[in-house]
Amino acid sequence: FEGNVIWTSPECGTYQALIDAVAANTFISSLFTIAVTVGVASTAIDITARTANYTAVIGGTSPAMTGTTIDSALALCATLNADFYFIASETNTNHAKIASFVTNTAESKAIAFFGGAVAETVAQAKVRSLAFNAENSVLCYPDIYVAKEDGSGSESLSPMYFAAHCVGLAAGLPAFSPLTYKTINILGFNPSEGEFTKAVREDLISKGVLVGRNISGVGFGINKGVNTLQVNASMIYKATDGTATSPEISIVRIKYLLMAELQLNAAQL
Repeated sequence: FEGNVIWTSPECGTYQALIDAVAANTFISSLFTIAVTVGVASTAIDITARTANYTAVIGGTSPAMTGTTIDSALALCATLNADFYFIASETNTNHAKIASFVTNTAESKAIAFFGGAVAETVAQAKVRSLAFNAENSVLCYPDIYVAKEDGSGSESLSPMYFAAHCVGLAAGLPAFSPLTYKTINILGFNPSEGEFTKAVREDLISKGVLVGRNISGVGFGINKGVNTLQVNASMIYKATDGTATSPEISIVRIKYLLMAELQLNAAQL
């Protein structure tokens, strides 16, 4: 499967040293094709050069994963006992592929985290959430502020990066621990239409959007750890197919773990 991976290391003083280190590592070389073999002496980090020229590429030189390569990657993941999936993509098409995979293909029940594009509106976030409407899909919103790699200030990144923070946080927590009021290491949130009012936050949460906010006395974190289920007036309720479900991520995680135990330890028929 294809896609760019940008390598950085505090132990390498030049691009050439970084390239040499990657090339000399037999494990990395077995997994990655080095797209650039000549570096420069300067230690300055130029964002254009870093993304355009100094990359190690998985399986080729394409700058982005195509639909076919995503399908190939997911086929390799189908038998994994994974709790979470995340794709570094902001497009509805790629999101739909992952959502379909965790619902229909993955052998183990898992939850997928998603984030949209830069400066999306509240209305756009609600439309995205409605398209998922599932206990195993989490949509994170809004944009976030993070420190630039070169230390020159901050930059605003899309909700996709917020989703990356959230899935990493979830992976490090026990299943019974909710994401609600958990903090992430960012500089702030950047809603495209201005700071969320309480009414807007409540509306987003009721529409299945995991909302970030500055929690007084806590920090920059998650308002409520919800998935994209649209009917979420109750903590636990019966879905249309008769199964129990919940808009709360940790409850769904516990359900999936119990289902896995029952399946793995059940007597053979």
